[in-house]
Amino acid sequence: MSGALRAKALPRTLLLSASTGGGHLSAAHAVSAAFHTRGIDAQVIDVLNLTPPVFRAWFLGGYETLVRYWPDLWGHLYRVSDRPRLTYHFQTALDLHYMARLRAVMRREKPDWVVCTHSLPQPQLERLRRIAAPFNVAVVVTDYYPHRMWMRGYPDHYFVAGDWTRDVIARRDPDAGRRTTISGIPTDAAFFARVSRPDARRALGADPETPSVLVTSGGIGAGPVTEAVGALAAAGVPCHITVLCGRNLAAHTHLSRMSDDLRGRGFRLQVEPLLPVAEVATRMHAADFVVGKPGGLTMSECMAAGVPMLIHRPLLIPGQEDGNRLFLEHVGAGATAADAESLTDLTRGLLTDRDRLEEMRTRARAAASPGAADTIAETVCGL
Repeated sequence: MSGALRAKALPRTLLLSASTGGGHLSAAHAVSAAFHTRGIDAQVIDVLNLTPPVFRAWFLGGYETLVRYWPDLWGHLYRVSDRPRLTYHFQTALDLHYMARLRAVMRREKPDWVVCTHSLPQPQLERLRRIAAPFNVAVVVTDYYPHRMWMRGYPDHYFVAGDWTRDVIARRDPDAGRRTTISGIPTDAAFFARVSRPDARRALGADPETPSVLVTSGGIGAGPVTEAVGALAAAGVPCHITVLCGRNLAAHTHLSRMSDDLRGRGFRLQVEPLLPVAEVATRMHAADFVVGKPGGLTMSECMAAGVPMLIHRPLLIPGQEDGNRLFLEHVGAGATAADAESLTDLTRGLLTDRDRLEEMRTRARAAASPGAADTIAETVCGL
C-alpha cells in the first residue's frame, strides 16, 4: 500500500517535540492521546535525546541560563532571530547539523505524518523529505505568536491557537495561511475536568473554604518566585499558597524557609517541585487564580480549568510570552502586574471582589479549546 493511500486510512504518525520547559512535550502527549483514541499509535519522541551532549547542553542549558539571569538578552535574541537574517540562518544551520540522528529514526518508523510541537527538527525533516521516502509534516504552534522558526521546512499543515496566529503566518506566506487550521493549543484532558474548587481542595487536604492561589514559573522555575509569594502575603488576605518551583531547587529551598513565618500570619505555604500533569491539574482546579508567566501551555491549561491568571511581569520571558500576555488580556481571562506592589493590589482586589473573579473565570472557560487535540488528530487523518 502506498504512503498516500495508507495516510487516508490509518496514517503512521510520529510526534516530535523537545523538553525545553514542559509545554512542548505536554502538547505532544495530548495530541498522542487523541490519535490513540482513533486506533493510531502515535509515539512521542523528545528530539533533544537524539542530539550530542554538547548541543543539548548548549541548547537547553543556554536557554535556561538566559531566561534565568539575562531575560532581556533572550528577548533580544528572540526578536532578532524572527527575521530571515544571520541569527535565524545560524540557528537553522545548527539545528540541521545536530539533528542528523533523526534520519535513523525516520528510516525505522517510516511515518506517513510527522507532527512537530517544537521547531527544532523542522530543518532536518525538510532535508530528509528531499533525499528519503516522502512523508508529510504538520506543525502545532504552541505559542500565540508564531515565531519564524515555526515556518522552517515548508510544513504541509499548521495548527494554531487562533485567528491572530493564523494571520501572522498568512502575512509571511499566503500559501501557508491556506494550509492552517485554528485548533487551539492542545491541552491535557485533566485540565478540562469539571471539578469544583472545594472538592479539589479537599483532595489536597486543604480547607475547602479558604481562598487558594497557585504560583508557577514553568518547568524551569525561573524568575523572582519568592518576590511573587511575598507580594501575595502583603495583600493581607489569608489564603493557601501553593508554589510549583519546577527545576529551581534554590527557590524551593528559600520558600520552604518562609513557611513558618507565613503560617504565623495566617497563610499556609506549600512548595512543590516538578509534578505529574494530573497533580498540576488538581492544584489548578483548587485555585481561585494562578500567578505566573504566560507560557502558551500554562495559559491554555488555566483557560481549560476556568482559572484566571495574574501575570507577574518580572516572571515573564520576553519574546514569545509578550504576545501570549496580550492575548490573555484581550479575552479578559487575566491581568498583568508590572511589579510586586501591583501584584499585591491585584491580589487583594480579586480575593475581595468575588463577582470580578467569577467574570474572569467565565471568560477563561470561553477562551479555552477543549477539542484542540482531537481537531489536530482528526484533520491529520483526513488530509
